[in-house]
Amino acid sequence: MSRALRVLAQLLFHRPLILVLLSLVYVVGVFMFIVMDTGKRGMVVAVFVGLATVGLAAVLTERIARHSYQAGSLGLPNHARLMRLTQAWFLGLFVAAPIIAVIALGAGALAATTTLTAAAALGIFLATYGGFWLIVLVLLGKVAPLGDWIMLAPVQGVIVAFSALLIWRWFDLPAQRERMGALQQILLADARHEDTQSDDAAQAPGTDSAVPDPIDTFVASEMERIQSWRTTPSMLALGIGYSVGSKWKHVGWGIVIAIVALFVWHLVHRAQPPALAYWMATGLCCYALVGRLQGVLQAWMSSAVEQSLLRLAPRCPDARSIKKAVVLTTFLVQRGSIAFWAAITALATLLSWIQTSEALLGGTAVFATSLAFSGSAWAVLSHRRIREWRFSTIALVLTVAAGAGTLALGRPLSDQWVFGLVWMVAPPVFALTWYWIAPLRLPLDVDPRALKAAQ
Repeated sequence: MSRALRVLAQLLFHRPLILVLLSLVYVVGVFMFIVMDTGKRGMVVAVFVGLATVGLAAVLTERIARHSYQAGSLGLPNHARLMRLTQAWFLGLFVAAPIIAVIALGAGALAATTTLTAAAALGIFLATYGGFWLIVLVLLGKVAPLGDWIMLAPVQGVIVAFSALLIWRWFDLPAQRERMGALQQILLADARHEDTQSDDAAQAPGTDSAVPDPIDTFVASEMERIQSWRTTPSMLALGIGYSVGSKWKHVGWGIVIAIVALFVWHLVHRAQPPALAYWMATGLCCYALVGRLQGVLQAWMSSAVEQSLLRLAPRCPDARSIKKAVVLTTFLVQRGSIAFWAAITALATLLSWIQTSEALLGGTAVFATSLAFSGSAWAVLSHRRIREWRFSTIALVLTVAAGAGTLALGRPLSDQWVFGLVWMVAPPVFALTWYWIAPLRLPLDVDPRALKAAQ
Protein backbone atom coordinates (compact mmCIF):
# COMPACT_ATOMS: atom_id res chain seq x y z
CA MET A 1 0.00 0.00 0.00
CA SER A 2 2.77 2.43 0.91
CA ARG A 3 4.46 1.70 -2.41
CA ALA A 4 1.26 2.53 -4.32
CA LEU A 5 0.98 5.79 -2.37
CA ARG A 6 4.55 6.71 -3.27
CA VAL A 7 3.83 5.96 -6.93
CA LEU A 8 0.69 8.13 -6.76
CA ALA A 9 2.65 11.02 -5.28
CA GLN A 10 5.37 10.64 -7.90
CA LEU A 11 2.89 10.56 -10.78
CA LEU A 12 0.87 13.55 -9.61
CA PHE A 13 3.16 15.88 -7.70
CA HIS A 14 6.68 15.49 -9.07
CA ARG A 15 6.25 18.74 -11.03
CA PRO A 16 6.01 22.00 -9.02
CA LEU A 17 3.53 23.57 -11.46
CA ILE A 18 0.85 21.01 -10.59
CA LEU A 19 1.38 21.60 -6.88
CA VAL A 20 1.05 25.36 -7.36
CA LEU A 21 -2.15 25.09 -9.40
CA LEU A 22 -3.66 22.56 -7.00
CA SER A 23 -2.81 24.73 -4.00
CA LEU A 24 -4.34 27.75 -5.74
CA VAL A 25 -7.63 25.92 -6.29
CA TYR A 26 -7.76 24.81 -2.67
CA VAL A 27 -6.86 28.29 -1.38
CA VAL A 28 -9.72 29.83 -3.38
CA GLY A 29 -12.00 27.06 -2.11
CA VAL A 30 -11.08 27.79 1.51
CA PHE A 31 -11.71 31.50 0.96
CA MET A 32 -15.15 30.81 -0.53
CA PHE A 33 -15.85 28.42 2.36
CA ILE A 34 -15.19 31.24 4.82
CA VAL A 35 -17.30 33.91 3.12
CA MET A 36 -20.28 31.72 2.10
CA ASP A 37 -23.35 31.03 4.22
CA THR A 38 -23.32 27.95 6.41
CA GLY A 39 -25.92 26.12 4.35
CA LYS A 40 -23.96 26.51 1.09
CA ARG A 41 -20.49 25.66 2.35
CA GLY A 42 -20.75 21.96 1.61
CA MET A 43 -21.48 22.37 -2.10
CA VAL A 44 -18.86 25.13 -2.43
CA VAL A 45 -16.23 22.74 -1.11
CA ALA A 46 -17.54 20.00 -3.44
CA VAL A 47 -17.27 22.25 -6.50
CA PHE A 48 -13.71 23.40 -5.82
CA VAL A 49 -12.49 19.94 -4.84
CA GLY A 50 -14.17 18.65 -8.00
CA LEU A 51 -12.26 21.18 -10.14
CA ALA A 52 -8.99 19.95 -8.69
CA THR A 53 -10.06 16.32 -9.16
CA VAL A 54 -10.74 16.89 -12.88
CA GLY A 55 -7.18 18.06 -13.47
CA LEU A 56 -5.58 15.41 -11.27
CA ALA A 57 -7.57 12.58 -12.88
CA ALA A 58 -6.55 13.77 -16.35
CA VAL A 59 -2.86 13.99 -15.37
CA LEU A 60 -2.91 10.59 -13.67
CA THR A 61 -4.66 8.92 -16.64
CA GLU A 62 -2.15 10.25 -19.15
CA ARG A 63 0.84 9.18 -17.06
CA ILE A 64 -0.53 5.74 -16.23
CA ALA A 65 -1.12 5.15 -19.95
CA ARG A 66 2.40 6.26 -20.87
CA HIS A 67 4.21 4.34 -18.13
CA SER A 68 2.12 1.21 -18.65
CA TYR A 69 2.98 1.21 -22.34
CA GLN A 70 6.69 1.44 -21.48
CA ALA A 71 6.30 -1.30 -18.87
CA GLY A 72 4.71 -3.57 -21.47
CA SER A 73 7.58 -2.91 -23.88
CA LEU A 74 10.12 -3.77 -21.18
CA GLY A 75 8.16 -6.73 -19.77
CA LEU A 76 8.07 -5.44 -16.18
CA PRO A 77 6.20 -7.85 -13.86
CA ASN A 78 3.25 -6.81 -11.63
CA HIS A 79 3.21 -3.28 -13.07
CA ALA A 80 -0.49 -3.36 -13.96
CA ARG A 81 -1.36 -4.51 -10.43
CA LEU A 82 0.65 -1.64 -8.91
CA MET A 83 -1.09 0.85 -11.22
CA ARG A 84 -4.53 -0.46 -10.21
CA LEU A 85 -3.63 -0.02 -6.54
CA THR A 86 -2.50 3.51 -7.36
CA GLN A 87 -5.84 4.19 -9.06
CA ALA A 88 -7.70 2.86 -6.04
CA TRP A 89 -5.73 5.15 -3.71
CA PHE A 90 -6.52 8.10 -5.95
CA LEU A 91 -10.25 7.38 -5.80
CA GLY A 92 -10.07 6.96 -2.04
CA LEU A 93 -8.14 10.18 -1.39
CA PHE A 94 -9.63 12.51 -4.00
CA VAL A 95 -13.17 11.16 -4.47
CA ALA A 96 -14.40 9.07 -1.53
CA ALA A 97 -12.82 11.11 1.28
CA PRO A 98 -14.06 14.48 -0.12
CA ILE A 99 -17.57 13.03 -0.51
CA ILE A 100 -17.63 12.10 3.18
CA ALA A 101 -16.25 15.52 4.16
CA VAL A 102 -18.76 17.40 2.01
CA ILE A 103 -21.69 15.41 3.41
CA ALA A 104 -20.44 16.18 6.91
CA LEU A 105 -20.51 19.90 6.01
CA GLY A 106 -24.23 19.70 5.18
CA ALA A 107 -24.38 18.93 1.45
CA GLY A 108 -26.81 16.37 0.11
CA ALA A 109 -25.41 12.87 -0.28
CA LEU A 110 -26.56 12.46 -3.90
CA ALA A 111 -25.36 15.93 -4.95
CA ALA A 112 -21.95 15.41 -3.33
CA THR A 113 -21.54 11.97 -4.89
CA THR A 114 -22.56 13.29 -8.31
CA THR A 115 -20.14 16.23 -8.18
CA LEU A 116 -17.06 14.25 -7.14
CA THR A 117 -17.60 11.11 -9.22
CA ALA A 118 -18.46 13.19 -12.30
CA ALA A 119 -15.31 15.25 -11.76
CA ALA A 120 -13.11 12.15 -11.72
CA ALA A 121 -14.90 10.69 -14.74
CA LEU A 122 -14.59 13.99 -16.64
CA GLY A 123 -10.83 14.10 -16.07
CA ILE A 124 -10.48 10.52 -17.29
CA PHE A 125 -12.66 11.25 -20.32
CA LEU A 126 -10.71 14.37 -21.30
CA ALA A 127 -7.36 12.59 -21.01
CA THR A 128 -8.67 9.72 -23.14
CA TYR A 129 -10.71 11.47 -25.81
CA GLY A 130 -9.32 15.03 -25.82
CA GLY A 131 -10.48 18.48 -24.72
CA PHE A 132 -12.59 19.04 -27.84
CA TRP A 133 -15.62 17.65 -26.03
CA LEU A 134 -15.56 20.58 -23.61
CA ILE A 135 -16.54 22.80 -26.55
CA VAL A 136 -19.40 20.43 -27.37
CA LEU A 137 -20.55 20.55 -23.74
CA VAL A 138 -20.58 24.36 -23.71
CA LEU A 139 -22.50 24.49 -27.01
CA LEU A 140 -25.01 21.96 -25.69
CA GLY A 141 -25.43 24.08 -22.58
CA LYS A 142 -26.39 27.05 -24.77
CA VAL A 143 -29.09 25.04 -26.56
CA ALA A 144 -30.50 22.95 -23.69
CA PRO A 145 -31.02 23.92 -20.02
CA LEU A 146 -28.33 21.63 -18.63
CA GLY A 147 -28.17 23.54 -15.35
CA ASP A 148 -31.82 22.84 -14.59
CA TRP A 149 -31.52 19.20 -15.62
CA ILE A 150 -28.51 18.56 -13.38
CA MET A 151 -30.52 19.63 -10.34
CA LEU A 152 -32.99 16.77 -10.90
CA ALA A 153 -32.37 13.66 -8.78
CA PRO A 154 -32.95 11.13 -11.62
CA VAL A 155 -30.43 12.97 -13.81
CA GLN A 156 -27.90 12.94 -10.98
CA GLY A 157 -28.43 9.22 -10.59
CA VAL A 158 -27.77 8.67 -14.31
CA ILE A 159 -24.60 10.81 -14.08
CA VAL A 160 -23.34 8.77 -11.13
CA ALA A 161 -24.04 5.52 -13.00
CA PHE A 162 -22.22 6.61 -16.16
CA SER A 163 -19.32 8.00 -14.10
CA ALA A 164 -19.02 4.74 -12.18
CA LEU A 165 -19.00 2.79 -15.47
CA LEU A 166 -16.24 4.97 -16.90
CA ILE A 167 -14.18 4.68 -13.71
CA TRP A 168 -14.65 0.90 -13.72
CA ARG A 169 -13.35 0.72 -17.29
CA TRP A 170 -10.51 3.01 -16.27
CA PHE A 171 -9.06 0.19 -14.13
CA ASP A 172 -8.47 -1.79 -17.34
CA LEU A 173 -6.23 0.95 -18.72
CA PRO A 174 -2.88 -0.33 -17.33
CA ALA A 175 -3.38 -3.86 -18.68
CA GLN A 176 -4.53 -2.56 -22.08
CA ARG A 177 -1.54 -0.29 -22.47
CA GLU A 178 0.86 -3.02 -21.36
CA ARG A 179 -0.55 -5.33 -24.04
CA MET A 180 -0.04 -2.60 -26.62
CA GLY A 181 3.57 -2.12 -25.50
CA ALA A 182 4.26 -5.84 -25.63
CA LEU A 183 2.66 -6.07 -29.09
CA GLN A 184 5.05 -3.42 -30.37
CA GLN A 185 8.01 -5.63 -29.50
CA ILE A 186 6.34 -8.62 -31.20
CA LEU A 187 5.87 -6.60 -34.39
CA LEU A 188 9.51 -5.53 -34.35
CA ALA A 189 10.57 -9.16 -33.89
CA ASP A 190 8.41 -10.42 -36.78
CA ALA A 191 10.60 -12.72 -38.90
CA ARG A 192 8.52 -12.61 -42.08
CA HIS A 193 11.15 -10.38 -43.66
CA GLU A 194 13.45 -13.44 -43.65
CA ASP A 195 11.29 -15.28 -46.18
CA THR A 196 13.59 -17.40 -48.34
CA GLN A 197 11.21 -17.35 -51.29
CA SER A 198 12.70 -15.37 -54.16
CA ASP A 199 10.97 -12.34 -55.56
CA ASP A 200 10.60 -14.02 -58.95
CA ALA A 201 8.94 -17.06 -57.43
CA ALA A 202 6.68 -14.88 -55.29
CA GLN A 203 5.48 -12.97 -58.33
CA ALA A 204 5.28 -15.92 -60.73
CA PRO A 205 1.83 -16.86 -62.08
CA GLY A 206 0.07 -19.55 -60.13
CA THR A 207 2.02 -18.95 -56.90
CA ASP A 208 0.91 -17.24 -53.73
CA SER A 209 1.98 -13.63 -53.47
CA ALA A 210 4.15 -12.65 -50.54
CA VAL A 211 2.44 -10.87 -47.65
CA PRO A 212 3.21 -7.13 -47.96
CA ASP A 213 5.27 -5.71 -45.16
CA PRO A 214 3.29 -3.01 -43.25
CA ILE A 215 6.40 -0.88 -42.94
CA ASP A 216 7.03 -1.05 -46.69
CA THR A 217 3.41 -0.16 -47.34
CA PHE A 218 3.62 2.83 -45.02
CA VAL A 219 6.86 4.07 -46.58
CA ALA A 220 5.40 3.68 -50.08
CA SER A 221 2.27 5.64 -49.16
CA GLU A 222 4.38 8.40 -47.64
CA MET A 223 6.66 8.58 -50.65
CA GLU A 224 3.66 8.98 -52.97
CA ARG A 225 2.74 12.19 -51.14
CA ILE A 226 6.13 13.77 -51.77
CA GLN A 227 5.96 16.54 -54.34
CA SER A 228 8.91 18.18 -56.07
CA TRP A 229 8.55 21.57 -54.40
CA ARG A 230 8.52 20.15 -50.88
CA THR A 231 10.69 17.06 -51.10
CA THR A 232 13.00 17.99 -48.21
CA PRO A 233 10.17 18.80 -45.72
CA SER A 234 8.45 15.51 -46.54
CA MET A 235 11.64 13.47 -46.23
CA LEU A 236 12.50 15.12 -42.92
CA ALA A 237 8.99 14.47 -41.65
CA LEU A 238 9.23 10.80 -42.65
CA GLY A 239 12.59 10.40 -40.91
CA ILE A 240 11.89 12.43 -37.77
CA GLY A 241 8.42 10.98 -37.20
CA TYR A 242 5.65 13.44 -38.08
CA SER A 243 3.56 14.34 -41.12
CA VAL A 244 3.39 17.56 -43.12
CA GLY A 245 0.23 16.48 -44.93
CA SER A 246 -3.35 17.34 -44.08
CA LYS A 247 -6.17 14.81 -44.01
CA TRP A 248 -8.46 16.78 -46.30
CA LYS A 249 -11.27 14.26 -45.95
CA HIS A 250 -11.35 14.87 -42.21
CA VAL A 251 -11.09 18.63 -42.78
CA GLY A 252 -14.08 18.45 -45.11
CA TRP A 253 -16.15 16.49 -42.62
CA GLY A 254 -15.18 18.99 -39.92
CA ILE A 255 -16.39 21.87 -42.09
CA VAL A 256 -19.69 20.09 -42.73
CA ILE A 257 -20.24 19.35 -39.04
CA ALA A 258 -19.42 22.94 -38.05
CA ILE A 259 -21.78 24.40 -40.64
CA VAL A 260 -24.56 22.01 -39.56
CA ALA A 261 -23.99 23.01 -35.93
CA LEU A 262 -24.25 26.72 -36.82
CA PHE A 263 -27.40 26.03 -38.88
CA VAL A 264 -29.05 24.11 -36.03
CA TRP A 265 -28.16 26.95 -33.68
CA HIS A 266 -29.74 29.37 -36.14
CA LEU A 267 -32.96 27.34 -36.23
CA VAL A 268 -33.12 27.00 -32.44
CA HIS A 269 -32.67 30.71 -31.78
CA ARG A 270 -34.76 31.83 -34.80
CA ALA A 271 -32.36 34.73 -35.24
CA GLN A 272 -28.75 35.49 -35.92
CA PRO A 273 -26.80 33.01 -33.77
CA PRO A 274 -24.73 34.53 -30.97
CA ALA A 275 -21.05 35.06 -31.59
CA LEU A 276 -20.25 32.38 -29.01
CA ALA A 277 -21.05 29.56 -31.47
CA TYR A 278 -18.68 30.98 -34.08
CA TRP A 279 -16.02 31.61 -31.46
CA MET A 280 -16.21 27.99 -30.38
CA ALA A 281 -15.41 26.90 -33.93
CA THR A 282 -12.60 29.45 -34.11
CA GLY A 283 -11.25 28.19 -30.78
CA LEU A 284 -11.26 24.65 -32.14
CA CYS A 285 -9.22 25.85 -35.12
CA CYS A 286 -6.69 27.56 -32.84
CA TYR A 287 -6.48 24.43 -30.70
CA ALA A 288 -5.72 22.35 -33.80
CA LEU A 289 -3.05 24.83 -34.92
CA VAL A 290 -1.28 24.62 -31.58
CA GLY A 291 -1.52 20.82 -31.59
CA ARG A 292 0.05 20.43 -35.04
CA LEU A 293 2.91 22.86 -34.31
CA GLN A 294 3.61 21.37 -30.90
CA GLY A 295 3.56 17.90 -32.44
CA VAL A 296 6.27 18.88 -34.90
CA LEU A 297 8.36 20.45 -32.14
CA GLN A 298 7.93 17.41 -29.89
CA ALA A 299 9.01 15.10 -32.71
CA TRP A 300 12.21 17.10 -33.20
CA MET A 301 12.91 17.14 -29.46
CA SER A 302 12.51 13.37 -29.08
CA SER A 303 14.45 12.19 -32.14
CA ALA A 304 18.10 12.84 -31.31
CA VAL A 305 19.14 9.40 -32.61
CA GLU A 306 17.40 9.92 -35.96
CA GLN A 307 18.98 13.37 -36.30
CA SER A 308 22.45 11.95 -35.59
CA LEU A 309 21.94 9.33 -38.29
CA LEU A 310 20.76 12.04 -40.65
CA ARG A 311 24.06 13.91 -40.23
CA LEU A 312 25.92 10.74 -41.21
CA ALA A 313 23.82 10.09 -44.31
CA PRO A 314 25.75 10.60 -47.57
CA ARG A 315 22.91 12.66 -49.09
CA CYS A 316 22.17 14.74 -46.00
CA PRO A 317 20.85 18.18 -47.04
CA ASP A 318 22.94 21.20 -46.14
CA ALA A 319 22.10 23.35 -43.14
CA ARG A 320 20.31 26.02 -45.15
CA SER A 321 18.07 23.44 -46.88
CA ILE A 322 17.14 21.85 -43.54
CA LYS A 323 16.26 25.25 -42.06
CA LYS A 324 14.19 26.11 -45.12
CA ALA A 325 12.38 22.78 -44.80
CA VAL A 326 11.64 23.36 -41.11
CA VAL A 327 10.23 26.83 -41.78
CA LEU A 328 8.14 25.48 -44.65
CA THR A 329 6.91 22.65 -42.41
CA THR A 330 5.50 25.11 -39.88
CA PHE A 331 3.26 26.48 -42.64
CA LEU A 332 2.38 23.16 -44.26
CA VAL A 333 1.01 21.63 -41.05
CA GLN A 334 -1.39 24.56 -40.58
CA ARG A 335 -3.15 24.32 -43.94
CA GLY A 336 -5.99 22.05 -42.83
CA SER A 337 -6.91 24.07 -39.74
CA ILE A 338 -6.81 27.39 -41.58
CA ALA A 339 -8.88 25.95 -44.44
CA PHE A 340 -11.45 24.77 -41.86
CA TRP A 341 -11.70 28.24 -40.33
CA ALA A 342 -11.77 30.06 -43.69
CA ALA A 343 -14.59 27.86 -45.03
CA ILE A 344 -16.91 28.23 -42.05
CA THR A 345 -16.15 31.96 -41.82
CA ALA A 346 -16.88 32.58 -45.49
CA LEU A 347 -20.13 30.61 -45.48
CA ALA A 348 -21.34 32.02 -42.15
CA THR A 349 -20.62 35.57 -43.36
CA LEU A 350 -22.36 35.05 -46.71
CA LEU A 351 -25.46 33.66 -44.95
CA SER A 352 -25.40 36.60 -42.49
CA TRP A 353 -25.04 34.28 -39.52
CA ILE A 354 -22.13 36.36 -38.21
CA GLN A 355 -21.16 39.98 -38.71
CA THR A 356 -18.06 41.12 -40.54
CA SER A 357 -16.55 42.41 -37.30
CA GLU A 358 -16.84 38.97 -35.74
CA ALA A 359 -15.14 37.39 -38.78
CA LEU A 360 -12.30 39.91 -38.49
CA LEU A 361 -11.89 39.14 -34.79
CA GLY A 362 -11.80 35.44 -35.57
CA GLY A 363 -9.16 36.02 -38.23
CA THR A 364 -7.10 38.01 -35.76
CA ALA A 365 -7.26 35.16 -33.25
CA VAL A 366 -6.24 32.53 -35.83
CA PHE A 367 -3.47 34.74 -37.24
CA ALA A 368 -2.11 35.50 -33.76
CA THR A 369 -2.16 31.82 -32.75
CA SER A 370 -0.28 30.85 -35.89
CA LEU A 371 2.33 33.58 -35.42
CA ALA A 372 2.82 32.99 -31.70
CA PHE A 373 3.39 29.23 -31.82
CA SER A 374 5.30 29.25 -35.12
CA GLY A 375 7.61 31.87 -33.66
CA SER A 376 7.99 29.97 -30.39
CA ALA A 377 8.93 26.81 -32.34
CA TRP A 378 11.60 28.72 -34.28
CA ALA A 379 12.90 30.26 -31.07
CA VAL A 380 13.13 26.88 -29.34
CA LEU A 381 15.00 25.33 -32.27
CA SER A 382 17.48 28.22 -32.19
CA HIS A 383 18.70 27.53 -28.65
CA ARG A 384 21.91 25.66 -28.01
CA ARG A 385 20.15 23.64 -25.30
CA ILE A 386 16.40 23.28 -25.05
CA ARG A 387 15.28 23.69 -21.45
CA GLU A 388 11.92 23.15 -19.81
CA TRP A 389 11.23 26.89 -19.41
CA ARG A 390 12.50 29.66 -21.67
CA PHE A 391 11.75 33.30 -20.96
CA SER A 392 12.12 34.16 -24.66
CA THR A 393 9.34 31.84 -25.83
CA ILE A 394 7.00 32.88 -23.00
CA ALA A 395 7.64 36.56 -23.75
CA LEU A 396 7.06 35.94 -27.47
CA VAL A 397 3.65 34.33 -26.95
CA LEU A 398 2.56 37.02 -24.46
CA THR A 399 3.73 39.83 -26.75
CA VAL A 400 1.84 38.43 -29.73
CA ALA A 401 -1.28 38.01 -27.57
CA ALA A 402 -1.00 41.61 -26.35
CA GLY A 403 -0.56 42.81 -29.93
CA ALA A 404 -3.61 40.83 -31.06
CA GLY A 405 -5.70 42.35 -28.26
CA THR A 406 -4.56 45.86 -29.19
CA LEU A 407 -5.27 45.18 -32.85
CA ALA A 408 -8.76 43.87 -32.08
CA LEU A 409 -9.66 46.93 -29.98
CA GLY A 410 -8.35 49.53 -32.45
CA ARG A 411 -10.06 50.98 -35.50
CA PRO A 412 -8.65 49.80 -38.86
CA LEU A 413 -5.55 51.75 -39.93
CA SER A 414 -5.56 53.82 -36.73
CA ASP A 415 -2.37 54.31 -34.72
CA GLN A 416 -3.55 51.77 -32.13
CA TRP A 417 -4.31 49.26 -34.90
CA VAL A 418 -0.89 49.68 -36.51
CA PHE A 419 0.83 49.47 -33.12
CA GLY A 420 -0.96 46.19 -32.33
CA LEU A 421 -0.11 44.75 -35.75
CA VAL A 422 3.58 45.57 -35.26
CA TRP A 423 3.63 44.01 -31.80
CA MET A 424 1.92 40.90 -33.16
CA VAL A 425 4.21 40.40 -36.17
CA ALA A 426 7.59 41.64 -34.94
CA PRO A 427 8.39 38.86 -32.37
CA PRO A 428 7.85 35.94 -34.81
CA VAL A 429 9.84 37.78 -37.49
CA PHE A 430 12.68 38.26 -35.00
CA ALA A 431 12.48 34.56 -34.00
CA LEU A 432 12.59 33.52 -37.68
CA THR A 433 15.60 35.78 -38.31
CA TRP A 434 17.34 34.40 -35.24
CA TYR A 435 16.71 30.81 -36.36
CA TRP A 436 17.95 31.58 -39.88
CA ILE A 437 21.19 33.21 -38.67
CA ALA A 438 22.01 30.84 -35.79
CA PRO A 439 23.98 27.65 -36.49
CA LEU A 440 21.92 24.56 -37.25
CA ARG A 441 21.32 22.53 -34.07
CA LEU A 442 21.41 18.96 -35.33
CA PRO A 443 20.96 16.87 -33.31
CA LEU A 444 19.12 19.01 -30.79
CA ASP A 445 20.52 19.16 -27.27
CA VAL A 446 17.39 18.67 -25.15
CA ASP A 447 17.28 18.82 -21.38
CA PRO A 448 15.69 15.61 -19.99
CA ARG A 449 13.13 17.59 -18.02
CA ALA A 450 12.12 19.50 -21.16
CA LEU A 451 11.72 16.22 -23.04
CA LYS A 452 9.60 14.74 -20.25
CA ALA A 453 7.43 17.87 -20.19
CA ALA A 454 6.98 17.75 -23.97
CA GLN A 455 5.91 14.11 -23.83
